[in-house]
Amino acid sequence: MDSRELLNAVLKREDAERTPVFLFDLSLGMDVMNIPTTDVYRSGYDGKVAGKCILALQNELGHDIVAGSYQSVDIKAFGGEMTYPEWGIPYAKKFPFANHLDLYKYEGTDIENYMQGSLDSFSTIRSSRPDLGLMMNIPAPFSMSVMFRGLEPMLMDLVLEPGYSKELVAFGEDVMHTSIGVISNAVDLDAILMTGSSDNLDLIGQDALRKFAYPGLKSSVKFVHSCDLPIMFHPHGGLTADEDSEKVLDETLGMGMECLYYGEAIDSEKMKRHAEGKCSLCGGADTFTTIYLGPDERVKKDVSEYMRIHDHDYIFAASCSVDRGLSLNRMKMMVDAVRSYPL
Repeated sequence: MDSRELLNAVLKREDAERTPVFLFDLSLGMDVMNIPTTDVYRSGYDGKVAGKCILALQNELGHDIVAGSYQSVDIKAFGGEMTYPEWGIPYAKKFPFANHLDLYKYEGTDIENYMQGSLDSFSTIRSSRPDLGLMMNIPAPFSMSVMFRGLEPMLMDLVLEPGYSKELVAFGEDVMHTSIGVISNAVDLDAILMTGSSDNLDLIGQDALRKFAYPGLKSSVKFVHSCDLPIMFHPHGGLTADEDSEKVLDETLGMGMECLYYGEAIDSEKMKRHAEGKCSLCGGADTFTTIYLGPDERVKKDVSEYMRIHDHDYIFAASCSVDRGLSLNRMKMMVDAVRSYPL
């Protein structure tokens, strides 16, 4: 099986020859290319350069699955502004809807005019490596709304302006669906990676999850399936912390996604029990405490523990995105440890 076939086998919960490895690269490939961040964002988003960076990291480390673009949504489409440190990680300078009324100036479909860079990145990767597992990374509707409004204002809105919050999440859903449609119609994708950094049990609690995040999650799963694509969901938060959290986990798993990519602070054995017969799993070594802090022996130990627990229906990954500044040596050590683990 090539890498692409491995990914699709695991998503279908079929037998795979080995455990595929996914790295959610959001800038680490720039370190391999030894180029400043500003080279990727010199005049807009240069998807061809970004695609080459993503491929350079894959060539360096040998993982099977990549996310096809460093930029999921260009907030400039809605009046936002970004800062691009020369050797750092991009961040929002001005959120599009810091003034809440600015929401009503735009349509979600306006994003179409800001997607050429992302299209170039995906196309660069797919044309160069037709054998590689390729996913489109896009924030879930609630997390998308936080990108547009800012976290603290959004948290206040949930309490003081719930009607506005629902409108903002619906706008994020429109942006998400439009973006998926543009990319999936132009590029031969394998899956959608829907990220939920703010769909976070620890951050907003169970009630807000059910009221504001779940409707968009459910409809987005249906939309992705209507595009004939599987979906991997990447939430954060202590979904195995206690019985109440595990109920939230079961509700999430019941939405029909093909794979759950879990993050930090998760009991992997509990996660496996809850996901059994429902979906495949993706996860692995903690990006910060294991990869960034080390030491090297911890990387090998953690890989062995995750591989012992997950003997099938499993994609190995760092716990979240990998960004420039992480140790390439430890990343390589992690991938090699997965490859050498006796199945």
